[in-house]
Amino acid sequence: MKESLDFPVYHISAWQSGGSMVDDLLQAFQQMSASSEERPYERVTETALKQMAQSFSAQYAAQEAINPRMLHKALMLYGRFSKLNYIFDQRRILSEGLLPAPSFLGYIEAVATVVRNSYG
Repeated sequence: MKESLDFPVYHISAWQSGGSMVDDLLQAFQQMSASSEERPYERVTETALKQMAQSFSAQYAAQEAINPRMLHKALMLYGRFSKLNYIFDQRRILSEGLLPAPSFLGYIEAVATVVRNSYG
């Protein structure tokens, strides 16, 4: 690692070469749902998010304290951010000698397994 960094701000992302397209993500979620009774992914309206956050909070309350208001706010912020359609440039972080971040598709199954084992 370098002793000092060249820039004050960095963003870690898969960028264009490792980024996942929505169709790729939907296909990965569809493959996961073949082995599950639930749908792991669906598109919903913003108005449905509040009810979903409350339901999720109630469903997992025994395992973990979840604030439904904060969860709803996070989902709304992420949903609105995703509509901006940004593509992040990670040339800065790569110039510091770090390896490219893995694609989301590279670890989505591991995340699903952890969730199933923890809350299944």
